[in-house]
Amino acid sequence: MRVSSWFATLALLATTVLAVEVSPVTDEDIVEEVVLDGEGKLEVVATFPESNPFGHVVNGERNQLFLDIVNKSPKNVTLLTVAGAFHDPRDDKLIKATNNMTYGIYLVEGAKIRLPYTFHSEYKTGDIKLNLFLEHLTDGEKQRIPIYESILTVVEPEFSIFDFKLITTYAVVAGLLGSLGYIAYLSFAPAAVKKP
Repeated sequence: MRVSSWFATLALLATTVLAVEVSPVTDEDIVEEVVLDGEGKLEVVATFPESNPFGHVVNGERNQLFLDIVNKSPKNVTLLTVAGAFHDPRDDKLIKATNNMTYGIYLVEGAKIRLPYTFHSEYKTGDIKLNLFLEHLTDGEKQRIPIYESILTVVEPEFSIFDFKLITTYAVVAGLLGSLGYIAYLSFAPAAVKKP
């Protein structure tokens, strides 16, 4: 009876922890409306995923932004690419361009879509400015519009001796070196001579 009550308590605790609902953080800085022409709008909201609520850019890892795009224009729009660039926040000097993500998605009037935008970072820790641009096609005319501009914080990934990637990397390297050492031993060490 004690074991079953212990499992019931553990299950209740696990469901309580998993039942916590985290509301997404919305920031007024990340919402921008972009005017396509005099009569319509394309609204783009850029947010970081819930796993990164503070919007930190982590060096050496894949960083992701979600772009929620609403076509408030009476015209149909084709979303071609999203590109970006990192700038120095003090003097707005270009540091490096990020990758271009090609979508080629046809967006009818009034439609909403959520697109991921991923980029990698290998910069010094501190503040950095990220600018994103959306290139779209409206009535055969290509336009490039700014959709996101914010100063972000670049951080190093957390270090732990229990990091799964680190442990598996060391295990694979140790296995390869051990195998090569064993093959070298069998190849170059003299065989033991048996005495009659």
